[in-house]
Amino acid sequence: MKRLLPLLFLVVSLLGVAVPARACSCALLEPDRLLEFAPTAFVGTVTGAPAVAGRGGGSVAYTFEVETGLAGEVPAVVDVTTADSSAACGFEAALGTRMAVFAHDEGNGVLSSGLCSTTDADLAINALGPGTQPTGGSVAGPTGAAFDWEAVWLGIGGLVVVAAVWLAGRRHG
Repeated sequence: MKRLLPLLFLVVSLLGVAVPARACSCALLEPDRLLEFAPTAFVGTVTGAPAVAGRGGGSVAYTFEVETGLAGEVPAVVDVTTADSSAACGFEAALGTRMAVFAHDEGNGVLSSGLCSTTDADLAINALGPGTQPTGGSVAGPTGAAFDWEAVWLGIGGLVVVAAVWLAGRRHG
């Protein structure tokens, strides 16, 4: 039992910190092809960016001031959610970055996009035309990163198993 306890502790410890591996690979598509997958498109400038990106497992929201709509109806100010790291196909952009974003509606008015659905603003305008003026108002999505409940429950489960094994070892030792 004394040899089994360190091995069990090691296995549970590794399971408690293991997270799914993620990687992103994009096929370079022309802007008109991107519209097949993302019916809403615009050129805009990042005016709000998450303080911390790259934690893994969640999503973040970027706020854009829309310069021109390329497809669909786009408000003058819009939040776009994306995965919180480029490894998970989320785009990353600094404040002031001008880019073309191809997005889809999550069903509640919140736009979502990813690393493979963004491109250079001028390239998109040259391929799709000058676009249209954004509509009035704004669509604000959720801000901040989503909480990773899977990791929390996995960690709690690991602690319970370690505690149970430790208590069982104390009773027999």
